[in-house]
Amino acid sequence: MTIALLGSGEFTEAMEEIDRFVLKGVENPIVAIVPLAAKKEADYRKWVEMGERHFEKLGMEAYGAETAEELKRANVVYFSGGDPGYLLEQVKGEIWEEAIKKQVICGSSAGAMLLGEWMLANIYAVIDNGEKKLQWEKAMGAVPYTVWPHFDWALREIPEKIKEFLDQAPKSDWLGIDEDTAVIFPSRIVLGRGVAHWCKI
Repeated sequence: MTIALLGSGEFTEAMEEIDRFVLKGVENPIVAIVPLAAKKEADYRKWVEMGERHFEKLGMEAYGAETAEELKRANVVYFSGGDPGYLLEQVKGEIWEEAIKKQVICGSSAGAMLLGEWMLANIYAVIDNGEKKLQWEKAMGAVPYTVWPHFDWALREIPEKIKEFLDQAPKSDWLGIDEDTAVIFPSRIVLGRGVAHWCKI
């Protein structure tokens, strides 16, 4: 299985060459775009529409999927961004069990956090609303790291929060991924405009 973790930038020009690289070994790729992380947003289906246009440009089929049944005809699953805690709640069980059967799993932003070992499920409340209690949840564990997207932005804009998160996080290796950047497993190749930040705590 190939796993691609993105710091941000899904379905944009920044990801065109990266997606070609990730999917070059997939015969007739069919991409199921799972927009559930953004489902609280009124226009969350825009992520599916963006993804469909993006992959059509690359000569690949893509469609939206929100249930395990809808994932079945795909050989690639793509979890887009939004609220990581909400995404985790939505995909536990059948959706996840179907997703891990696929040849490639991609996750961007919240989707990347989902694929790690742990996630700060209430990160929006902590960063945007000043919530003091950090709600750590066991994530899906597709890679042996706690994954932090938008990491260059976080180091620049909220360095004190990153230190707090590191100090209070469950014991796990960390992987910070810059925006418009991808880390590909199992090779750990880094592609895009930024870098990956590997940290052991």
